[in-house]
Amino acid sequence: MYYENFFDQMIPIGCSMIPFNSKKHLYPRRKMALSLNERTFRQDVLESSIPVLVDFSAPWCGLCRIIQPLLREFQADWNGQVKLVRVNADENLKLATTYRIKSLPTLLLIEQGQVIQRLDHFQGRDEVRMALKTLMVNSFPKSA
Repeated sequence: MYYENFFDQMIPIGCSMIPFNSKKHLYPRRKMALSLNERTFRQDVLESSIPVLVDFSAPWCGLCRIIQPLLREFQADWNGQVKLVRVNADENLKLATTYRIKSLPTLLLIEQGQVIQRLDHFQGRDEVRMALKTLMVNSFPKSA
């Protein structure tokens, strides 16, 4: 890539300029939750070799959107031990009915095809954070 001068290689950040090639460090790519549907659920969740945290949510659910950073943090902290997936409850009514989803968000920890932990009826972000910490300690005591 050709640059006419030094400032073409810089990007503005507030009142400062930083080298263009370090932009990747400012915005690290975070691993996103895999979105599943009824066709992919069996293979990606029920037949998974590692535990899967299933996030039943919906686009209109405010708390569902608020807790996404917490879930990504959980996924990053336990990378490789737990897979995080998202299911849109509105678009996958059969799955929502099968797992008796009554409120959103609902988090299910599924291991070897069985629900081993259910987290639902949250009142806010702090309650979700506490539930995830409890889940990590109880389900993965050796790694905590």
